Amino acid sequence: MIYSDIASIYHKLFFLNVAMSIDNIHINPYDLISDIVEADYRTADVFRKYNIEYEATGQLDLSTICQNNRIDIDVLLDELNRSVMHIPFPHNVDCTLWPIDFLADFIIHMRHTYFKITLPDLSSFINKFTIHHRDDFPELLEITGWLEALSSIILQGIKQKEEVLFPYIRQIAHAHAGKVPYARLLALTLKKPLDELKKVEEKEIRNALEHIRQITSHYTTPKNAGITYTVAIAKLKELDDYLQHNMYLEYELLYPKAMAIEQELILSE
Repeated sequence: MIYSDIASIYHKLFFLNVAMSIDNIHINPYDLISDIVEADYRTADVFRKYNIEYEATGQLDLSTICQNNRIDIDVLLDELNRSVMHIPFPHNVDCTLWPIDFLADFIIHMRHTYFKITLPDLSSFINKFTIHHRDDFPELLEITGWLEALSSIILQGIKQKEEVLFPYIRQIAHAHAGKVPYARLLALTLKKPLDELKKVEEKEIRNALEHIRQITSHYTTPKNAGITYTVAIAKLKELDDYLQHNMYLEYELLYPKAMAIEQELILSE
């Protein structure tokens, strides 16, 4: 099966699962703001986009908020209901069978893009909350420090991957598919840069995550915390989950496959 066929199949399966996997939450005009955010933390991002202070206006319903702020309720409802869609990874799609160039593209568009958007936004979100609540929740200062360290490691790694490693992996894939002599790639081989990257990422990312888990008691919201703190904890847990899956895709699937193909090309010279 060729790359375009697999891409087409995944595209169809992806949107089929989106359509069939919306959570039981369905947001209505007369739902209270606080109830909406408590039901699903992801709605908080939509409210922030429209400058709606969901903690301060939590006892108002959506219809009233839209009238007071001259917001089109149909547009806001559509965004809120889309934000609570549950998008699972299809169980019947075996990503271990994907060609490495397709796998690299998936990681860039579905994982790296998430990190590029989420990390700066989450850091800013937690920093602003910390300024006003660090006396009540002193652990927030530790969380912000480790989150900044984590963001720096991840974003630097993404830059190196997208500018150097992934383009080379695509070259390997195309050379292998087209039986192009390896010497034409003018490559230095993957082993050394991957060993260095893995040493940094696995050690430092896991170290930062472990500290954040310990500080948050494995993402448990304190009893005296409000909605905003609850949202922050949920978003940190989501980040952790995405990082675990991304590390699996890169270090367990993509890089070993690429190195195996690279070795095959070298031996065929």
